[in-house]
Amino acid sequence: MPSTSILGAYYRGINNGVYGDDFPDVPPLKFNYTQASGLNASLRLPEVATEVTMLKHNETVELVFQGTNLVAGVDHPMHLHGHSFYVVGTGIGNYKRSIDSLNYNLVDPPHMQTIAVPQNGWTAIRFKADNPGKCMVHALSSRTTRKLGNGDGIYSKER
Repeated sequence: MPSTSILGAYYRGINNGVYGDDFPDVPPLKFNYTQASGLNASLRLPEVATEVTMLKHNETVELVFQGTNLVAGVDHPMHLHGHSFYVVGTGIGNYKRSIDSLNYNLVDPPHMQTIAVPQNGWTAIRFKADNPGKCMVHALSSRTTRKLGNGDGIYSKER
């Protein structure tokens, strides 16, 4: 764990290993997220790391949260600090962009601050990165977080 906060390190220009920038844009290990049988038990414990992704100010960002069946899978509340977001899609099973994104609600999507990702399902959100600074995306019942930054600010991801 870093000895100083990500935001403090960023503004003071003292990274020195506090954060990195190699958080993947896609899951590093793809598997059937809705079935836990036959999976390595190490997948049940999140990796402790601190990573950062910079976003352009006013960039439109889409995040898809995939519910899993690891650790007895349950609906998973997710929250994004510093922004409200639009829920453009949700479904059951493994998310497939080529199919599921065709059914997005882009006309009148719900405007939210917290969502519940369904057990063994997915939820897609979109937001505009117009609030400079560090904004954390996290599960309300987990240590797994993803922090994001835009413009002159920082968005980071802890995994």
